[in-house]
Amino acid sequence: MAAAPLHVVLLGDSTIDNVVWVSREGARGAAVVDHLRAALPAGAAVTNLAADGFKTADVLHGGNASISAAARRERGDPIPSSGEDRASGPDFFAPLKALARAHAARPVTDVVLSIGGNDVREILGNLARLAEVTAAFQGNYAQIVAAVRAACPAAKLHLQLQYCPAYGLERENYGVYKAMDTIPGPGSSLGKLFHLMGSVYPPVLALARAHCLPVLDLCNTFDFRNHGLYECQIEPSDLGGRLIAELIAHAVAAESRAPAPQSRIYARPPGTAAVAAAANDGAAPWAVRDHASS
Repeated sequence: MAAAPLHVVLLGDSTIDNVVWVSREGARGAAVVDHLRAALPAGAAVTNLAADGFKTADVLHGGNASISAAARRERGDPIPSSGEDRASGPDFFAPLKALARAHAARPVTDVVLSIGGNDVREILGNLARLAEVTAAFQGNYAQIVAAVRAACPAAKLHLQLQYCPAYGLERENYGVYKAMDTIPGPGSSLGKLFHLMGSVYPPVLALARAHCLPVLDLCNTFDFRNHGLYECQIEPSDLGGRLIAELIAHAVAAESRAPAPQSRIYARPPGTAAVAAAANDGAAPWAVRDHASS
């Protein structure tokens, strides 16, 4: 039996809906979705249901997608909507409802979920709320995974871990590392961010193992010292978007050929030219590596 035509759906935030950041004066380039369409085989479809600024609660329940709405309309990639969504405002967008509609229009083969950074970004000025926000993230994330699997049971759901923000900038646009310095205890701001990610992502990896889901490890793919991968410290540039798209395209192809159901972690470590896959079996603790010091 012939394989179903590829239909990849993107869910999440500006790590995959970065059109605003590559449309600014002085930062012109292609968005992640453009790079992905170019990287996938001919005939593949990509539906962009990500929305700049979204948190896990927005993916789960819907939210205001006004940040990228105008830019996406101008680029011919409008945020999907419906009368039901618009009852809550002109730019209200419910991604999971849109996913069901997209699947009905053309069966979805792959879903890429990249979400969570804005959950923390929102409290950078008050990291005393970190435990509360992390717990909410874990609960929302598990519900999103369950909802996607229910909406598209035959689709492969790829869980994309979000990258470290650009490090060593003369001016931090979002002050991520300055905020990390406010976390009590010894260690550098970079070390504290590594520790935070090392505490947030293990439950996501466990969820992936439980359901044999592939993991796209941007934490160990992006070189946070390569500022050319970023716009405004936390957004993917044209170059960063190309790297994300290449990792997604590789995983989509590899998973379609995988002989047995198993959770695998895909990454292209900085300084390497090829994507590597490793079993997500929990045998060794996952961590963000500083490849410059390894």
